Amino acid sequence: MGRLDIKGFDDNLLQELRSFLVQYYGSLWGNLKRFVEEAVREKLEREKQKLQQRSIEDLRAKIKKKHIRLLLWLYEQDEVYSTDIIQYIKFSIGVDRRTIKKYYDFVVVNGFVEEIRFISPPKRGDSFPVILYRVRKRDIAGFLKRHGIQVEEEDKNPKIKEIREIQIKKRGINIETTETGEERISMREVVAYARELREYGYSLEEIKDRLSELGFDYSERRLRSLIRKSLSSV
Repeated sequence: MGRLDIKGFDDNLLQELRSFLVQYYGSLWGNLKRFVEEAVREKLEREKQKLQQRSIEDLRAKIKKKHIRLLLWLYEQDEVYSTDIIQYIKFSIGVDRRTIKKYYDFVVVNGFVEEIRFISPPKRGDSFPVILYRVRKRDIAGFLKRHGIQVEEEDKNPKIKEIREIQIKKRGINIETTETGEERISMREVVAYARELREYGYSLEEIKDRLSELGFDYSERRLRSLIRKSLSSV
């Protein structure tokens, strides 16, 4: 049975409470306990709501355009490796170790991704483990909406694919010429092309089809491995 002893309780307030309970409820027995429990419960709930609101406001104050940009990029993915996230942060936000960790933790700690499979531990003390994540698009969309940004599902916005195609075509693929005059595409170029398609949100099946058009037939498992190794070596 719980017991609550409060030292230094205001004598006048306590007397007023006792008088109130006797006058309106007839006695202190049972009523004092009920009255105090209800008052504490209501006050506790109000304080919780205040702290929660303050936490939300503090988080909003800390959110920068870089956080939003990172989430918009992440929203376009279905599955993503930790190395994908780190590579994006390095390319678009900053290469400083603390910066990378800060934005990587922002994604993981807030639950915008969930782990599918742990692949390998960090290779060095300052690196990150390789983990395959599933992107939690609903949570990202909800977060962005609270910050005044509305996102659409990819199939509702056909322009996204068209923009991606244009961006990737600008890069192109370098074709090497051998000593015999034969033209060929290097393995490095193939992997770089596959990685770039993946970074723009293409599925492994879509990447497989595009490489097949170039004469390279890889399984999705092999592609995933090549892309992961390419990202981890950057």
